[in-house]
Amino acid sequence: MIVPVRVLRDLHVASIWSFIRSLRAARSSFSTVYALTGGLMLQRLLGYNFSVPCGSDYIALFDIAVETGVVHGGVLHEALTSC
Repeated sequence: MIVPVRVLRDLHVASIWSFIRSLRAARSSFSTVYALTGGLMLQRLLGYNFSVPCGSDYIALFDIAVETGVVHGGVLHEALTSC
């Protein structure tokens, strides 16, 4: 359990460096928590064992979740500043 927590922490620190504000970084990090929870629930529901391909899929899932959070954060920030 230590490794996923460190990965999430490192992603959050990298987001803070890129966004400069902690709140925007936290908003983009929420999607990674939901992606991990959904992935683990589906893996348990289908009865799949954890393997190397499964681990690489979780890395891809984190990438997509972070990218989605960054895009949504940027669009939200742009919409709020244009009003």
